[in-house]
Amino acid sequence: MKRWFCLLIIVSVLIPSAFAQTSGEFRTDVKDPPYPWTNLNFPDDTGALRFVILSDRTGGHREGVFAKGVRASNLMAPDLVMCVGDLIEGYTEDIAILNKQADEVDGMVAKLNAPFFYVAGNHDISNSVQKKWYIKRYGQRYYHFVYKNVLFLVLYSEGPNDAQIAYTKKVFQDNPEVRWTFVFMHKALFHRDIHKLDFWKKFEPLLKDRPYTVFAGHWHNYQPYTKGGRKYLLLATTGGGSRLSGLENGEFDEIVWVTLRKNDKEPIIANLELNGVLPWDLRPPTSLEYMHHARDGVTFFSEPVFLTDKTGQSISTKLRLTNTGDIPAKLTLDVVAPANSLVKIKDVPQNIPAETTVEVPLSIQFPKTSPRDEMRIACNYTAEYQLEGFKPCKMTHKESVGVVNKYTCPPVKGKITVDGKLDDWPELTIDVSQPKQVQHDPKTHHGPEDGRFRFDVAYDKDYLYIAVETFDDAVSAPAKHVWEQDGVEVRLNAHPMKDRGGAGEWTDALPIVVAPAGEGGEMVIWNPRQLPKGTKVVSVRTPMGHVAEIAVPISYIENLQGKDWKSFRLNVAVDDFDADGGSQLWWKSDWRTPENLPGSGTFERK
Repeated sequence: MKRWFCLLIIVSVLIPSAFAQTSGEFRTDVKDPPYPWTNLNFPDDTGALRFVILSDRTGGHREGVFAKGVRASNLMAPDLVMCVGDLIEGYTEDIAILNKQADEVDGMVAKLNAPFFYVAGNHDISNSVQKKWYIKRYGQRYYHFVYKNVLFLVLYSEGPNDAQIAYTKKVFQDNPEVRWTFVFMHKALFHRDIHKLDFWKKFEPLLKDRPYTVFAGHWHNYQPYTKGGRKYLLLATTGGGSRLSGLENGEFDEIVWVTLRKNDKEPIIANLELNGVLPWDLRPPTSLEYMHHARDGVTFFSEPVFLTDKTGQSISTKLRLTNTGDIPAKLTLDVVAPANSLVKIKDVPQNIPAETTVEVPLSIQFPKTSPRDEMRIACNYTAEYQLEGFKPCKMTHKESVGVVNKYTCPPVKGKITVDGKLDDWPELTIDVSQPKQVQHDPKTHHGPEDGRFRFDVAYDKDYLYIAVETFDDAVSAPAKHVWEQDGVEVRLNAHPMKDRGGAGEWTDALPIVVAPAGEGGEMVIWNPRQLPKGTKVVSVRTPMGHVAEIAVPISYIENLQGKDWKSFRLNVAVDDFDADGGSQLWWKSDWRTPENLPGSGTFERK
């Protein structure tokens, strides 16, 4: 007896760690660490499966939102928590930065009371260095597990290949009798723009004989689809870049709550907006077949209306509506006039042929005096598509026309040297003592005495120059990462005017982000490889704060507009970190936010 007791103690000590990686009805083919999950401490089996999905956190992440999603998840007491990737900003080969970003995310998901399962997105793996780093830190990029007789399949959308097809075939062969299959990926591999659908044409037939649901992210825009009675969901955000323009545009922050009970015919899916609980069909679901014919529907563009000294009591512009689909679209349009004004529109088409652009004249009348303040004209419209044999697909949008000031970009007088000294500039003319928008932690900004800045632009035959002078009561200590210290962010959109505007404009912008060096150190530039060749950036500390001086090659603008380039759109922000926290001061509202006024910050070449 004593001998067996000793043997039992030895076995219990030497038992493989894999035993600690199994729980209840869970099984997987993942054998070796690192494991692509946080833990396997599942709750007791109640016969029902309930889990949460967290959506995109990055691509212009907003502080505190993902953490709020984690807290909301814990309140729902799920069995497990999934995601759809893009948890870190990534896009760097600096391992220290990657680890710091991942440590921040892992610190948040560690607060989940349920196991969390990782999915790789394009921000999580954007280059070969990140790929090796991700595998070393999180393990397999595609994998599966079975829990409560439900199959969870995670795909790697950055590298869809025949190896994943073969893997899926084997997984399905080994698990023929599961009661449901959930498929997770970052990019919607079922969309025609993702790898030309080659992968999905091979993958989708494998799902044919089993009940399933598919979840994806990446678009930062919620849209449900159906095909053959199955649901395909593109999720909104859990802190990722978004205009947050509302449910009708699919732009909001959420977590997704999925329930599958013993006798359910299909999963119950609820979208829990971080300010409410919403059903899966919060936007009218459409047949997946429409996705290939009308993914973007009718797009909207209007050149901004510029306020000048000559602006009268009547302002005119044209709305440009483009049917991006390959089938006709039925259009309804409603324009909301600003206060104390009258808006008139005419010649609104009832139908827009496939792949056709129409222009709708619009005029605004001010009965008393011409306006001086920037304003917004709301334009709400619906495009309806009809495929034979399917219910109509209606796509509703909220856009706006900006009535904004226009600024001048003058030629250089003399010569400008990019050295952080402003003695070769005239006085900087654009003062930002009262920023239009304060982001991140607004309560830490205490007015102009805490932080303010001024800037200006100029050009010559070789460069577009931008100078920013910041006045700060206390410049933060240097940090390795540019986002964690005082610095300057410039966003430049040099595309032709006809291609600027709309919800996605910020994605076309060139971001230039720099933080000044400390004593004996070096300045920090975010992602310098993405800057146009020949770009010059200098940032230095001054007795009053810090200065950033930037020169973007004119060839960058000419490649987009031609040598006779006309204008560009610019926005400038200053990061101000103090003892009580950090805030970001924007000259004009951040283009990624609902407060963005289309066309604001436009500079015209003089």
